[in-house]
Amino acid sequence: MLITSVKENTYFAELHIYRNGDVVQVDARPSDSIAIALRLKAPIFSSGDLLDTSAVSTVDPTQEEGPLDAESLKTYLQNLDPEDFGKFTP
Repeated sequence: MLITSVKENTYFAELHIYRNGDVVQVDARPSDSIAIALRLKAPIFSSGDLLDTSAVSTVDPTQEEGPLDAESLKTYLQNLDPEDFGKFTP
């Protein structure tokens, strides 16, 4: 599976299917592609530049860095707003 691009906060991916010595590329939704890759224990690839430009910061500057305990993680997740994930257009 290859995450190929991000356009207007929408990710695009391709499945690379090897069959009888041939490679077939299929456009697919990243969520479906990730689910298939995880079930088949297949690698998931993307360029570092793509991930760097599309990453969402989850660091709270008011807190110290380090692992969150279960209660801190629960609080963090409860306080997330949809806007924290960028623009969503259905």
